[in-house]
Amino acid sequence: MVITTNYYLFTIICEESVSEHLIQNLRQFEPTRYTLQEIKSGKGNAEESPNIKIEVLCTRTIYPKVLDYVIQYYVKQYGVTCYMTEASVPM
Repeated sequence: MVITTNYYLFTIICEESVSEHLIQNLRQFEPTRYTLQEIKSGKGNAEESPNIKIEVLCTRTIYPKVLDYVIQYYVKQYGVTCYMTEASVPM
């Protein structure tokens, strides 16, 4: 029998210059794990541009704090895109 734990997978898409200080600031919340990946993304008919995708695995207690922080300081000031998915992690 596989036992799983419920987490939130918080995905943030931003410019590379923003990702450096964003990761440093996210560490204060002590996420379970995070990853960074170079991607190309675009909006509407605009040309694709290089960006960074950051995925942060958070517990239920940390997730609201991370969400509030990212919206307050990064969505409003830097125009990052973020979304959340529930994730079951095998233990």
